[in-house]
Amino acid sequence: MPAAGYPLRALKGRPLPRRFSPASIRALLTLAAAVPRATALLRDLAPSAVIGTGGYASACVLYAAARLRLPTLLIELNAVPGRTTRALARRVTRVCTQFEETATHLPGGRCELTGSPVRAPFLTVSRETARAQLAVGPEDFCVLVFGGSQAARTLNLAVEQVLPLLAAAGRPLCVRHLCGETFLPTAEGLAAQYAGHPSLAYRPEAYRDDLWTLLSAADVVVCRAGGSSLSELSVVGVPAILVPYPFATDDHQARNAASFRDRGAAVVVPDRELSGTRLVQELTALLDDPQRGETMRRQALSAGFPEAAEHLLSLVLALT
Repeated sequence: MPAAGYPLRALKGRPLPRRFSPASIRALLTLAAAVPRATALLRDLAPSAVIGTGGYASACVLYAAARLRLPTLLIELNAVPGRTTRALARRVTRVCTQFEETATHLPGGRCELTGSPVRAPFLTVSRETARAQLAVGPEDFCVLVFGGSQAARTLNLAVEQVLPLLAAAGRPLCVRHLCGETFLPTAEGLAAQYAGHPSLAYRPEAYRDDLWTLLSAADVVVCRAGGSSLSELSVVGVPAILVPYPFATDDHQARNAASFRDRGAAVVVPDRELSGTRLVQELTALLDDPQRGETMRRQALSAGFPEAAEHLLSLVLALT
């Protein structure tokens, strides 16, 4: 945050385990101790409104703000609301959602469908500019694989398995892979193995901040189904092969993915079913049917909220 030019005040917190244990008691005590600190912070800052994005990191500040009767907005990115959202839904002024079905899990009258704001380059970088930046050829079918800032072991292993199958297919393909620091040495070894291949270009990196460039260049993305990832790929309009994280609280990633699948924007592959063979099947199906990919792209765009930031701003201004 400071590097981006924003001041940061940190409060101590711990994630609350899904099952009750001694760690749960420690987490609750830590969070409870943060509430008076959050109250003092809010009195010092005297904000016109408080915006939280759910999770334990924002719970104490939102709770303190509601007690001080400050206007509060809680942004819920997932189809199934998290514990913080469920606990605070009756206290905050408004719950802003990205999925219509989220409102069915929460008290009536406080939810508004706004989407989640994304950084400006996601809305402005063109496909042509992005592909030129990444040296992706005009005829190349570009596949982007990423699993968040920590990457995802299941996706990494599937890429390792799928590369020889894609290389053998002989079709012009570019695979961009954000694999995380741990898998990077293995990925770099694979890149060396396929360097100079006549049809397959494999480019791994641990992580990139300019995800908008990669998404804008991609013909299809293979990723998890977290709310932030889906908000970004939908405003760009990228067909997706979604592999929901199987241990997400309340299985919310599976519900997120199902929403995109049901509107025709994505294919969903359960984590336990992902393999190189399954992945090459799904990619080949898209390669063989460009019209299907175009339909998925349009449907992904229809799920996006490019004006989410403006919508949220209008809500804040209306409440203050």
